[in-house]
This record gives sequence, structure tokens and C-alpha cells, in this order.
Amino acid sequence: MIGVYFLAIFFGGLISGRLGGLYDHWSATNFWLLHAGIVCAAGLLFPVFGKTLRRLSARNRAVNANGRFRATNGLRRMTGLLAGSCPPDS
Repeated sequence: MIGVYFLAIFFGGLISGRLGGLYDHWSATNFWLLHAGIVCAAGLLFPVFGKTLRRLSARNRAVNANGRFRATNGLRRMTGLLAGSCPPDS
């Protein structure tokens, strides 16, 4: 998981560096229109993939029948100092 985090930072920095490099070569209007186009494209893609992403993230949530957060063993160990903060598993 940490590797995915570092890859996201790497590619984000790479893309922003490439986009920033265009500022010297393009006119200011075209440079900022490119950014506006990227934002508009992302705004159109989020509703398209929204249901799929919500369904995938819902599978990964640990919720018991009562709708409360069901702590996993790792979380129980991390929060062991807070006795009674996690409800017991049903």
C-alpha cells in the first residue's frame, strides 16, 4: 500500500512538472485552457465511474449488521489503550 502511495506521488509530480514546463513554450491562454480542459474532463469522468468506485469501496468497508464499524484485529491492537472504544464482533 505504501508503494502505491509513493507511485501516486511520483506520477503526480511527473505530470505536474511536464505541465509546468509547457508554461514557457505556450501562451498563457492556452496553458490555462489546458488546465481547464483537464478539470472538465475529470468532472465528466467522475459521474461515469462514480457508481463503480462506490461499489468497489463498499466491498472493502468493514461494517457489521448494526451499521457500526467492525474493528479488525489490527485496529483493536492499535486502539488497545482505549478500552471499550470498539464494540465486540457479533
